[in-house]
Amino acid sequence: ADLQAVQHLIAQMDLDTYQARATSLVAQAELDQMGAFSIPLSREAPRLISLVKVINDEAFYRVADRAVQVHGAAGLAIGTPEEKLFRVARNLRIPAGTTEIQYNAISRGRFREKLSG
Repeated sequence: ADLQAVQHLIAQMDLDTYQARATSLVAQAELDQMGAFSIPLSREAPRLISLVKVINDEAFYRVADRAVQVHGAAGLAIGTPEEKLFRVARNLRIPAGTTEIQYNAISRGRFREKLSG
């Protein structure tokens, strides 16, 4: 990691990881305050869950992409940890809904909050 460009990629990976973790912890605390196991679920919960999903998925994808970049062409070789992370990061963005679907849930929650508050 003598190259400044590589150092910057690693710093960006650290920033993304820290941001995603911090967001998750704050959202978890907010959900716990709402009564995480209460029925019916708080109306604000879907917005928080979507926020966490988008932030974590995007951060994971950027970290995996930078890991591949740090390793160059070897990072895309089948079977390397970087290649597997990149593949998983890309595929995780699909099953729980695309980012755009999550944006819809986030904006609905925000509108609901503005109308009721």
